[in-house]
Amino acid sequence: MAGPLVEDEAGKVLFEGGRSLPTLLNEFLQHSTLAFRFPQGALTSKPYLSRWDHLSTREVETVLGACMLVRSEVFRRVGGFDETFFLYSEDLDLCCRIRKAGRGVWYVHSARLVHKERQSTIQMFGSVGRIVFQNMRSQHYYFQKHYGAFTAFLWRHMIAGLYFLRYLRSRDRLHLEYAKWAITA
Repeated sequence: MAGPLVEDEAGKVLFEGGRSLPTLLNEFLQHSTLAFRFPQGALTSKPYLSRWDHLSTREVETVLGACMLVRSEVFRRVGGFDETFFLYSEDLDLCCRIRKAGRGVWYVHSARLVHKERQSTIQMFGSVGRIVFQNMRSQHYYFQKHYGAFTAFLWRHMIAGLYFLRYLRSRDRLHLEYAKWAITA
């Protein structure tokens, strides 16, 4: 599988183009915002590989689903996309299964994509908050599928705790709604 360097409309390189697969640690770093506050840290750079400038080609754990190329025989051998994922994380799941099948996932910096983030999904869902809920539903399924029910349980409760703390700090009602969802999912 291969995916391109991904830029926003202003030409800024988006590190989502080549990153690590979700783990409890990576999810903690992302949802606690530590990965964004300290992107150059030895530990905090793990989710987005942000110590790497993304201006070179290398093997990664996952590439962005907005643009990925995969040989048809590899795609068929791993079972294609898991249609249980409605939206989000299906690309992570596919990359994970391709890697488990002994194939590589490559970030190719010489190929470029301008990604107009959330342009289609905002039309479908109507708000960023609803998009985040869908993303969390898909992440929950990803954790169940690849790590089992217990780790998915831990993930949900970690998410609940992190968003409740973020709510206490910001009083942003969406953070409270995310925490409630994670407890009841």
